Amino acid sequence: MWLSDCGCRASAKDKCRSRTDLCLGFVKEPVSGGSNLRPAKLTDALEVLAEAGRHHLVTRPFTDNPDLAGSCAPGRLVAVSDEATCDGCGVCVPVCYFGARSKEGALVDSARCAGCGLCVEVCPAGATTMEKRETAQA
Repeated sequence: MWLSDCGCRASAKDKCRSRTDLCLGFVKEPVSGGSNLRPAKLTDALEVLAEAGRHHLVTRPFTDNPDLAGSCAPGRLVAVSDEATCDGCGVCVPVCYFGARSKEGALVDSARCAGCGLCVEVCPAGATTMEKRETAQA
């Protein structure tokens, strides 16, 4: 395992909600472009995941598993909101690092959505789900 600074968080300090060394790797050869690359222990990984949960951070571990994205590039899933269920509270807007949510909340720019699911986690109305990217854009 390895840990490094997240390049996205390091370059966008005004959007950070926590420390920057949260990029986890579970592959033999580190592939992160972030600085401060170092070996990590299980306790480090658990601490990173706990921090991610507390601060609504994108957790995209670098792994050999093709179902888990190896970067913050758009993944296989995209957020879709049900306009009839969405109450327009806008809680999802500030948690989106990628600017994919509108002020009203129900609209998702699928081209900007990374598929992280943070908006699903915070939606009090349960109006947002994750769908396979191909299906949602068809």
